[in-house]
Amino acid sequence: MTGNTKRVDPGAIRHPVWTAIGVLIVVAAIAAGIALWVIGSRDKVQITSTTFSTQVWPVAEGATSTPLDVAVRNHGDDLRTTSIDTAVLEAYSLAPCFDSTALDARTAEPAETIDGDYTIKLSAVTDASPAMAAQTVTTPFDHAVPGGGGSTFTFSVGPSSQPANRVQAFVFRPTLNLNRGNLGLPSVALATTPELVRAYLDGIAALNPDARAAQASCARSQVNQIDRLFALSSLRSAPLTQLHDAYAALAGGS
Repeated sequence: MTGNTKRVDPGAIRHPVWTAIGVLIVVAAIAAGIALWVIGSRDKVQITSTTFSTQVWPVAEGATSTPLDVAVRNHGDDLRTTSIDTAVLEAYSLAPCFDSTALDARTAEPAETIDGDYTIKLSAVTDASPAMAAQTVTTPFDHAVPGGGGSTFTFSVGPSSQPANRVQAFVFRPTLNLNRGNLGLPSVALATTPELVRAYLDGIAALNPDARAAQASCARSQVNQIDRLFALSSLRSAPLTQLHDAYAALAGGS
């Protein structure tokens, strides 16, 4: 699959004057899980952590998101973020490897789509168009990064519209654009929505032994897709990891 896979050095403020030194800094930063760059002689900006938030953000009726918390420390002058570039590296619409009739009947009048109110809205993934990999979405994002202190940003990422009964899984790499330079974040593997992932897990758990054997091939295909997302990511959401493990057990006949 082809797509926008140009490398963005995680957490690095980029400046041409420091290109040679930057190679060594970025290698060390990636190994340490922290990234640092210098603008001129005064400004130092550092990503200190990128984690999944403990907050629950509703994005649609009966659906929530898994936001990201990003902590930044600025040892230099005051800065501001202006926008976030979100490059989608790969995405899949994951099949329910069980009788999905119950998914279709979860509400009296099942909605055909979930229109998600995410901070960063991506295109939908469908069976006919399973990949968002060719897109980079730029989203305005205005926040202060005060000098001599820290700041935390929280934002959610997800498709602006998705099938109501089909989990979408994708890996993306965000970049915080500041008024002077930018900060690349780790690549993130995520599934939407947690509620729909839970419905998948419940459907798999309800399979009897004969049904599990019949779904092994379907499950193996989904594991292969999630593995490809994991290979491109350094941060993975818990719901997607749980779904991967459930499908892996189903594919192995256990």
